[in-house]
Amino acid sequence: MGAASAATVTKASAAQVANSTYTVNGISVNLATFFEKGKTLVSLRELSLKLGAKLQTTKGVIKATLTGHTVELMANSTLIKVDGAEQQLTVPVKSVKGVTYVELKAFVQALGGQFAKDASGTIWIDADLLGTVDRIQWVDSATFIATQETETGRLDYLVDAKTAKYEQLRILEEISDFVIAPNGAKAAYTNNAGEVSVIDFTTKQTTKVSEDTSIKPELVWSSDSSAIYFLQGDKGSVIAKLDPATGTISKILEDKVDYKANLDVSTDGKTLTYTVTKPGAVVADASKPVENDDVTIDMKGTEPQIFAYTVDPSIKDNKAVQLTTSTDDKVFIHAAADGSNVGYVSVSSEESVKSTLILVGKDKTAKTLFSEKDVYQAVVSGGKWYLLTEGNGSNQFVYEVDPATGAAVKSVWKSGDPYVIVGGGVKSPSDIFWIVPENSSLRSVRDLVGKRVSYTSPGSVTEQVLILTLSRAGIDPASVQLIAAGGIGEGFALLKRGEVDACAMLPSSFTERAGFRVLFNAWDTVPNYFQTLILAHRRLVERNPEAIRSFLAARRWGVEQIQKDPEGAAQVYAKTANISPDLAREAIRFAGAERGRYYSDGRLDPEGLRLAEEGMRIAKEIGPDERVPWTQLVNQSFLADDQRVQLP
Repeated sequence: MGAASAATVTKASAAQVANSTYTVNGISVNLATFFEKGKTLVSLRELSLKLGAKLQTTKGVIKATLTGHTVELMANSTLIKVDGAEQQLTVPVKSVKGVTYVELKAFVQALGGQFAKDASGTIWIDADLLGTVDRIQWVDSATFIATQETETGRLDYLVDAKTAKYEQLRILEEISDFVIAPNGAKAAYTNNAGEVSVIDFTTKQTTKVSEDTSIKPELVWSSDSSAIYFLQGDKGSVIAKLDPATGTISKILEDKVDYKANLDVSTDGKTLTYTVTKPGAVVADASKPVENDDVTIDMKGTEPQIFAYTVDPSIKDNKAVQLTTSTDDKVFIHAAADGSNVGYVSVSSEESVKSTLILVGKDKTAKTLFSEKDVYQAVVSGGKWYLLTEGNGSNQFVYEVDPATGAAVKSVWKSGDPYVIVGGGVKSPSDIFWIVPENSSLRSVRDLVGKRVSYTSPGSVTEQVLILTLSRAGIDPASVQLIAAGGIGEGFALLKRGEVDACAMLPSSFTERAGFRVLFNAWDTVPNYFQTLILAHRRLVERNPEAIRSFLAARRWGVEQIQKDPEGAAQVYAKTANISPDLAREAIRFAGAERGRYYSDGRLDPEGLRLAEEGMRIAKEIGPDERVPWTQLVNQSFLADDQRVQLP
């Protein structure tokens, strides 16, 4: 959001018109303005265009309409009508060189929009486009459908996310949710009778493509947007296929298995995946009179199970294959485009157990893709999983998970677009080490060939540092069995059970030391490696750069204080981390924080950035020949002069 600024001043009548910068509906724009009697007046036509308001002039009366609000005004008058009610302006509507100007804030608020100015002078203007929206569905990267549920029914709007323009999709009957075709040009839906229609987003025309009135609980488009697959019947017993061009329906699978759901169709149309959920069984005590109505529902065996069906007419007695038998609940279920596997979020009946992302193949082999954080939601796009997970405190994280490699990357690192790197955080892995049982024959990194060594999760710092350590010790990482344990504690549990030979550890987690010893420290081979960097949102960079400078200066002071007074730092760390002072002292000492080798004072180390880039390449976050554009991602202007470095 840009701050209002004056430029290109020209004299026109008694007003000095200037081009001022605002952000309207999320887009930075220049608007013609001038200042009079303590009020900013703005070009009525320019602002209306940016807000998405419609203008109409009849006999000298200008009418502006937006989202159900109407504003009527006349040149040289301080009286305006807002939704029929008269309101008074401080400055009359003015015409300067044929351009009509109106009070900025009053006009925005009269149209139901939001106007705000923060302490830095930044002005925010946003139109309340559709009021309350109950849900949205993205059609493509620039268009979405916004749905409002009203007392009289449902309203659907096709919205251009870039221009904020929208148009109501006029469908005069109760319908199901839209099922958007992969090409983004159309969507299918059913009415209460079960008939299928398709709406074209270009023409806004609706065509009924099937008059079949059987119940269709789910519709799924083929990958080329030419056919519609659906579950048929009130129990979803049949899987059928509809040709929208001819209205022809053909049954694909009719195996008399009820309660199918979560239908997916592979790109070639040869693999169908779905879930089956059995209903609970009614159990009655036969020893009691029937009139007691003493019955219960036995829910054992009702957990959803995943099935795969191969469409091949040449196979005699072709049947679906059950891929899972586990007793967990399965949600956010999506099949790979080629139908080779199905992913889902596994939800345990025990509240203390984290929800995890699981992948099960056609061979019924299941593997955990993500278990680092509790998973709240999951979607698939472009062949990758995007997870909304627990975070720190009230914040939540978004991870991108590649099912091919298992690498999980926080989306902020992949997009980088709204953020800029403003300083260095933890500059070394000196707090990371690997431990073994006291009686282990392993004595150094070189003894790990052929052994089982755990790290936390794919794409993590521990994985990258472990591979870098092995490589620098002259060991081919492929000669070591690397195991993603899911966390520090989980890896330690594997070590205690003898399922790995060495595991990653942190000083604050190494409370159970009897019977274990340190095998190697990451610092010994990888001393310069940025675990964390300090990021700022580009909006904050524009609006309040002094806040960033103050934060970095205060943090630098804190890092220096740790080195000057490690005992005081240990007391603070013990209190905030809820650990003993002795353990806090050991953690600070072990990481070398009091010697300045753990925390950066804000400056970036070129070698540390190069190693971080190498680690990202190891984790397949970037390609083998891809370079991180550090000069584009980093802004060192908030650091002191003595902290700025030449970026790689």
